[in-house]
Amino acid sequence: MGPGQQTISGDVEKLARSSPGRDFLSMDKRKLVTGALCVSFLTLVIVSYYMYFETPATSTEAMVFLQEKPFPNSLEEGTNTSSFNSDTNGSDFQVQPTVEGTENLTDTNNPVTGPAEAITEADALVKDTDASEQEETKGDSETTTDSLSSISVESSPQVDATVEPPTELEGPNFLTGSSIGNDTSKQNEDDLSDTERSDSSGIAMESPQLTNITSPENPGACDLFEGSWVPDTRPPQYTNSTCKFIQGHQDCMKNGRPDTGYLHWKWQPYECDLPRIDARAFLSTMRGRSVVFAGDSISRNQFQSLLCILSQAEMPFPKYQSPDYKNIVYVFPSTNFTFTIRWSPFLVHVEEKQVTRSDNETITVPYIHIDELDKTWADYARGADILQLSTGQWWFQRALFLQGGQPIGGHTCDGWETECKEIGFFDAYRTAIRNVLQGILSIPGFTGTVVFRSFSPDHFENGRWDNGGECVRTTPGGVAMLYVTKWMLDIQKEVFQNVTGTLNAADKPRIKLLNVTNIAQFRADAHPNVYRTFQPYSKEHQGFIQKDCLHWCLPGSIDTWNDLLVQLLQDVIHR
Repeated sequence: MGPGQQTISGDVEKLARSSPGRDFLSMDKRKLVTGALCVSFLTLVIVSYYMYFETPATSTEAMVFLQEKPFPNSLEEGTNTSSFNSDTNGSDFQVQPTVEGTENLTDTNNPVTGPAEAITEADALVKDTDASEQEETKGDSETTTDSLSSISVESSPQVDATVEPPTELEGPNFLTGSSIGNDTSKQNEDDLSDTERSDSSGIAMESPQLTNITSPENPGACDLFEGSWVPDTRPPQYTNSTCKFIQGHQDCMKNGRPDTGYLHWKWQPYECDLPRIDARAFLSTMRGRSVVFAGDSISRNQFQSLLCILSQAEMPFPKYQSPDYKNIVYVFPSTNFTFTIRWSPFLVHVEEKQVTRSDNETITVPYIHIDELDKTWADYARGADILQLSTGQWWFQRALFLQGGQPIGGHTCDGWETECKEIGFFDAYRTAIRNVLQGILSIPGFTGTVVFRSFSPDHFENGRWDNGGECVRTTPGGVAMLYVTKWMLDIQKEVFQNVTGTLNAADKPRIKLLNVTNIAQFRADAHPNVYRTFQPYSKEHQGFIQKDCLHWCLPGSIDTWNDLLVQLLQDVIHR
């Protein structure tokens, strides 16, 4: 009998001695009561432990986009192969104790919060998005000024003649994950500390050795989206020392995050292996072709992840950048592969208008035309080989929806009901996505493939972004899916199925779904949290520290989205 059980037994005996009906608790009955209490206690512990790791079911639908390159060497215990520019001086942050055990995190059914909370969740999320976007725009200009100083404006999109094209790229199948031969150790400025290395190796365990059974000749042989997160001994595919495209508020290592365990998990499909991309071979395969991403800041987050991966093989040069740093075109010179990001958080046409509320306050409201494609990306679809689209959190904000140029209702109409009839945003969102997926294949000159990337979840706990919400976990799992997240995903899957179900045999393969929602739901540990700010606990930062549990650290789990993307597009890439 353990100490805890002895205490319980002693309490029962005291109760028996002090009770008027002492003979009621005979020796046999006392043993029975003690045993029942022990069983109840053990049951509570087991249930609590199970609930901590409970995560939502992984969807069986999906289609994914681009992959990346591994570092030349694998991580061995005690070997310094992964280095970061990490300045942790002055940070007094204490890492949350790691949850014991290195169990593979599988896709079990996790309850979502109730429907009554969906609109409240959405209202809070749009505030998160607004605050983050203001910082992102500022961060874009600060982070990219040096690397993009030679970019021409749109009126003169000339190639920077000072860029020296590297040698021709050659390589085998880019899914093999072979080394590109770069010695990254010379570029690294600061090695991981012994503590960081021990954090990483502490979760290391051998993962299943499975054969990659997906191939252009046998697509769909393995469901890449059914699987679990397992510990991974390999270092990340790049660091903040080897990639200059990481924005400051997503550079978690440089900003002082002390734990590195979140870098050492990989998504393991049940029936096959998900390889990392060989960046050199990928660029060779994509010779003369173009990829365009369009969406919001999460789309930009994924874009920068892929840019970092590919830049390990060759440094691209910026061909064009808009004045607000939200639309950028990169070219990889040796293969003339073009990679573009276009800012379009709604994917449909939006006008910003001033509205005077009943209290005489003037506010800016987006007038969203749900039946008109946004020309910001639609005009760039012409000639694109692969076009990835995504839209989500921006629909949560106050807005007026129009169809055929006429208002049909709005979301958060308080104070301006004379112009706006409250209808919520879900139906408008559903209609807009349907119009986008139906309209994309009709754009003149577009003969490429469309990937629609699903909703990216956030992981604020203990509040929202402005009232104490945080994401301090250091291992995957443990956070229930918000109802609004499930609702958005269900709408996306429904529209995707309905639209593709009406396409002919030639067009149906041209629209694919990259379903990252359930896979990303596991990774509450992979957000910047307070480390969106450089040294958040230093003396220079007093009072409230803004936390980010929406965007993703780079490097980090979002790199897996690109691994999945390339696998999904094998039939297109090898065409």
